[in-house]
Amino acid sequence: MSRLSIIPTPIGNLKDITLRALETLRIVDLLCAEDSRHTAALLTAHGISAKEILSLNEHNEHTRIETVIERIRSGQHVGLVSDAGTPLISDPGFALVRQAIAYGVVVEPIPGPNAAITALIASGLPPEPFHFIGFAPKKPGKLTRWLHERVRYSGTYIAYVPGRDAQLFVNAVAGVWPDAHVVVAREMTKVYETFHRGLASQMCIAPTALRGEATVVFNLTTRNDSPGTEEIQNDLRALLAGGLSRRDAAIATAYFRKESINLVKSLTNALQTDT
Repeated sequence: MSRLSIIPTPIGNLKDITLRALETLRIVDLLCAEDSRHTAALLTAHGISAKEILSLNEHNEHTRIETVIERIRSGQHVGLVSDAGTPLISDPGFALVRQAIAYGVVVEPIPGPNAAITALIASGLPPEPFHFIGFAPKKPGKLTRWLHERVRYSGTYIAYVPGRDAQLFVNAVAGVWPDAHVVVAREMTKVYETFHRGLASQMCIAPTALRGEATVVFNLTTRNDSPGTEEIQNDLRALLAGGLSRRDAAIATAYFRKESINLVKSLTNALQTDT
């Protein structure tokens, strides 16, 4: 039957793939893959004969959607995979799935591995409510603003970061919520699987442990009722227009808004960039 099957693949250990996923990989007519070489290696590892694989990544997804949809509407069974874990979760595929639904194509989700959920269940942090906030930006100023915009309520948050940036991410969390409980998970499901646990303000990860990708889980026990970025920047604009220096405007805003001075300074710098 023609359809689009969303097929999760292992996040590290090749044994972590379901029987249903293997069956689907065997019967599809076409595989849309983030990296065709990576997917071909996975098929070989599980004894699945060569398939037609179409590269579908963040750079070409929008240009290849129509081709894929036409293949499905012509009666073919298409599978969607990413390099690791569940497609769409900080991986390509969302635009394809949305368009498939718009065309009335059957979309079949297959449960399976996911780094965010794997880290959450091993973190020891409260699993409800949790918020997945995706891949974090690298630059410190952008990272602080990004956190402030996405972390709005009490609960547990999950983010993906390159291993080399894990300490930078933890430092950014500590700059706003120093008492946040943090778990940095790396090499999950592999031989050197490691979980670093502690308070954001006290965590120090050895550089040798920062290879590969990391999944960071952190918990805020109190609601963050702070204003949004735009509200803070409006305050800053008003103070700057009144003649205050950028330094004094930032200090005054941080005091009256009860916000982190580092956050307000980064928003002040962003105003300068915008102008």
